[in-house]
Amino acid sequence: MEARLGKDGIRRIADLQRMDEATLLKRYGSMGSRLFNLSRGIDHRSVEPDRPAHSISAETTFETDISDLQELRRILRALAEKVSARLKAAGLAGETVVLKLKTADFRQRTRNRKLADPTMLADRIFRVGDDLLAREIDGTAFRLIGIGVADLVDPRDADPIDLVDEVPAAAPLSSAPWTRCGKVRRQDARARPHRRSRRQDVSPAEAGAKAGRDHRLTCPRAGARTRT
Repeated sequence: MEARLGKDGIRRIADLQRMDEATLLKRYGSMGSRLFNLSRGIDHRSVEPDRPAHSISAETTFETDISDLQELRRILRALAEKVSARLKAAGLAGETVVLKLKTADFRQRTRNRKLADPTMLADRIFRVGDDLLAREIDGTAFRLIGIGVADLVDPRDADPIDLVDEVPAAAPLSSAPWTRCGKVRRQDARARPHRRSRRQDVSPAEAGAKAGRDHRLTCPRAGARTRT
């Protein structure tokens, strides 16, 4: 129907509001009468406020069609934040991420991916949506983008801690010195069994001095240059 309306030059609600009901009825049958009423805010269907939601999503329509991936990603990130906020407010998580795209000629593309674990986090929603989006970039201009989650569940099983606290494995030393010199080394130290020193007569002062030397060997000073 959208493609047919677009072909007839009807792209906005204002276009419908300028047309009389008889003309719409003649062109589109009973749907024309419905379009006439809906474009004026008239809808006699009953509202069911307590009906459980099946999905939570956010979308936006552009004033000008967009084909640039980076611009679409920026908008997608903001939409993922909205979806995450709505999930948290509702106390829900979703098992499936759904990406929605609409092309300049009103053709709709819907892509989805089932998650290993439910989520309510914006970062996970965005990363999955971003991967789905990248597969659709072929020079096509889009007039709408949306993202959401479906298969809603209780959030208690969502986002395992190992996913939330995931640290990039290849973080550069210069950008994350604490990973190499602090957190990881402390974890390694806890994992290693305690071994007595062969020298039983080492004084506390000597032990402290040795620890300081070892630290200087493995951890560059703050601000020190590192070779690349």
